[in-house]
Amino acid sequence: MKRILCAVLLVVLFSSSAFCADLSKNYRNLYKSVVTLMTVGRTLSGPEGEYTAARGLGSGVLISRDGLILTAAHVVQVADKVGVKFYNDEEVEARVISALPSADLALVRAESVPPGIEPVALGSAASVQAGNEIFVISAPYGLRSTITSGIVSARYETGAHPKFWQAEMLQVDAAVNKGSSGGPLFDMKGRCIGIVSHLKSKTGGFEGHAFAVTTDTAKEYLIGKPAVWTGFSGKYLDEEMAWVLNLPTKHGYLVEKVADGSLGQEMGLLAGTIQAEIAGRKMFLGGDIILEMNDVPVGEFKEKYDDLIRDIQKRGALKLKVLRGGMIVEMTGEIKVLEAGNSR
Repeated sequence: MKRILCAVLLVVLFSSSAFCADLSKNYRNLYKSVVTLMTVGRTLSGPEGEYTAARGLGSGVLISRDGLILTAAHVVQVADKVGVKFYNDEEVEARVISALPSADLALVRAESVPPGIEPVALGSAASVQAGNEIFVISAPYGLRSTITSGIVSARYETGAHPKFWQAEMLQVDAAVNKGSSGGPLFDMKGRCIGIVSHLKSKTGGFEGHAFAVTTDTAKEYLIGKPAVWTGFSGKYLDEEMAWVLNLPTKHGYLVEKVADGSLGQEMGLLAGTIQAEIAGRKMFLGGDIILEMNDVPVGEFKEKYDDLIRDIQKRGALKLKVLRGGMIVEMTGEIKVLEAGNSR
């Protein structure tokens, strides 16, 4: 009996040690490819509604040798400036290449990459199941190269999340916090299978439920596709809000922020400047309200998304119809094609 207990104990100890060794090896191979993203934007504050600088923090992962970094869209969507800090404290400037807010994914390109840093391999989450072991490397609170581990708690198919309706998501119990957004989620073979998006919490801190967008989503909608960074954010206006704001349509999109250097700024989109609260919803009024995009009404974006993208690719341009000061204004912006440099 004692021999059996000793044998069982040895098996348990050996398995535990093997797991730790595997995770440690993965970490050593991958942590250099994970970066910290530092952003600078603007926000309205004070009784006069003045613009002040707003600094943000996030993570990202290198997916090409020419500096292409995959991250979360909400980290960079309305950033006027983006900086990248590598594991060795080297900092370089970066620019947003493409962003897809409806899937919370974005691509930025660092102006240079220090020697010895290799891009990660993008895997697939198609066969990932609840219970599979995973780990995250990110920069929570700016603490770069931090690794946390856990399991996949659940998975959600595309369309399950009302805000990120294009995202296929994995729910995990690996700890993430502010600054972890955009960080890579790895399987136990060291392949990136997701990008940290958000967490579900009542306190604002990690409570055991984090969500990552699968790399399959990135491959389908972002990587290697026409590069579009609209650079604006705001609020979707449903039929009730459209009536309250006297829109000529049943739906609209209120533009609240527009980033410097973005397509939205190039097209001349106006951001909101008046802080207000309507029916319990806080918003910035006074900016443009988008009614149509490439002739597709805002209320039909989800249903006609594929047709919309095909039209944008065919025209090579983004065309908007907006409501400004009670008048309908049309504007057009050129869409740039993503340069070579996809993941290996």
